[in-house]
Amino acid sequence: MYTLEVANIGCASCEGKIRRALLELDTDARIALDRAARLLTVETAETEARLC
Repeated sequence: MYTLEVANIGCASCEGKIRRALLELDTDARIALDRAARLLTVETAETEARLC
């Protein structure tokens, strides 16, 4: 599980783009995004380097 800080995320459209991009890397990824805190938590088989 990784928790990443995401700068400049302010709308649902941005959130959707991030989710789609992550799911392209790992269709089984579990994604939680807290826009107010600007934090993204991802449970995935991918490496952190591949996510960034």
